[in-house]
Amino acid sequence: MKSNSAIKKLKNKILALSILGGALFWLIDAVLDYFFFIEGTFLELLIFHVPTHEIYIRLTGIILFLIFGQVIIKILIKLQETEKKGGKL
Repeated sequence: MKSNSAIKKLKNKILALSILGGALFWLIDAVLDYFFFIEGTFLELLIFHVPTHEIYIRLTGIILFLIFGQVIIKILIKLQETEKKGGKL
């Protein structure tokens, strides 16, 4: 059985990976827009002059990564509670 501090560290890692995944989604979307869809410099499409519809798409991707991370954390909490009770899944 894992200790509470080990579970907390795992939760923090999952949250950090969710944030990193969202940031990578933003970056990859900017790269694809730069090469295939929208004219402008890469930095404009990444940070400075992001089109409104791209902000919507990118924020949606980030939010989905965060939700997925939270779902995984909740599953881990249920698993920990089940292990404490001595049960099996």
